[in-house]
Amino acid sequence: MYKIMDIKQKILRRIRKKNSYHKKSKYYRFFNINQVEEKILQKNEIVVYFFGGMGQTYQINQWIDTFSNLDKKHSLTILIRDFSVYRFWQKKLPFNLIYAHTIDDVLSFYEKYNSKVIIYINNGFKNFQSLIYENGLHIHINHGESDKSSDHSNQVKSYDYIFVHGPNGYNNYMKYLIKLDSDQLIQTGRPQLDFINPIQLDTKNKQVIMYAPTWEATHRSMRYTSVDIYAEKIVDIILSNEKYFFIYKPHPNLGANDKKVLDNHHKVLKKIKNSNQAITITNRDVNDIYPIVDLAIFDMSSIMTDYLNVDKPFLLADVFDPQIHNIEDYNVLKACNTLTLKNIDNLQSILKNEIDNDPMKEKRKKIKELYLGNYKKGESIKKFIASVSKIIVQRDIEIDQRDGEITK
Repeated sequence: MYKIMDIKQKILRRIRKKNSYHKKSKYYRFFNINQVEEKILQKNEIVVYFFGGMGQTYQINQWIDTFSNLDKKHSLTILIRDFSVYRFWQKKLPFNLIYAHTIDDVLSFYEKYNSKVIIYINNGFKNFQSLIYENGLHIHINHGESDKSSDHSNQVKSYDYIFVHGPNGYNNYMKYLIKLDSDQLIQTGRPQLDFINPIQLDTKNKQVIMYAPTWEATHRSMRYTSVDIYAEKIVDIILSNEKYFFIYKPHPNLGANDKKVLDNHHKVLKKIKNSNQAITITNRDVNDIYPIVDLAIFDMSSIMTDYLNVDKPFLLADVFDPQIHNIEDYNVLKACNTLTLKNIDNLQSILKNEIDNDPMKEKRKKIKELYLGNYKKGESIKKFIASVSKIIVQRDIEIDQRDGEITK
């Protein structure tokens, strides 16, 4: 009997230790939502809701500086649904971070701390569990923006507001979605571009070429990866020229759903490992790499849109399927030349012409404004924060009006 009681006491001590609040830290370990330190979170106004695994942690990373500035004006908490992701970020973020396992955990947290605005940075299917909450306004800001179908998904109708970078994002939603209210769309620019921290890298005074392929995605219409088609040839051609320094920046989920893509990815990694003029970068925001790049090769993705900000030449790998992709829908194609099966063997001369002459420079100016808006440095983050602040005020007014009607 005493041994059983001793074991129970040990277990209880371990649970209390895990759920303890450390006064010198802003981080909380808990498995029961009611054990969150109330005096710290009672002014919680904004919750950034994140559902995703370790392969999606980059989606949080690119918003850290923006959220840090937002947190200075409005108390902000990031709510994580995956415990491995929570543990990964536990000591890396400068604001409140919590883990909520169940729907009840999520809703109990919102209700207990009167959360006013919930922000979403992806289209995760468990976002709909959070959308049950009725006393807040829900904002979808996404983790990037391109012309992929996922960037004008019908899912956004579930949110009260959708933040877009510029006219292109606005136009895509209005073009593709039926019965979307245009008042839900707010253009804020790309606040991440106000916080670029250029990477320091010894490129040996060579011209820098970056290849940043996307992953193969989950379904055919979203498949834009070029790794299984072009990757090996791209790497071989670039590494054969000693005047180039090569940076490989693969998507974190590359190869997750296609063995051929994964095999080619590993072949590229091996080639880079055996070269003294190449490097693979996986742990930095891609925007921090752009300042040192002379030319980039992309697949269709949101990071290509951000690259427009640096006004440098780039190539798009053509993997379009004419049966499901209408190239007229991709405005970014007006700002770059494409790499195809017909011209890939001429990549050396293409690279030289792009870097030396930048033939698409004039066309890029209009496309940049179309995708990113017309903002000077520092203006986008101000508009982003002002837009969230306005929505918080609106939420408070509407809650007061609703509660007033209920009490009549």
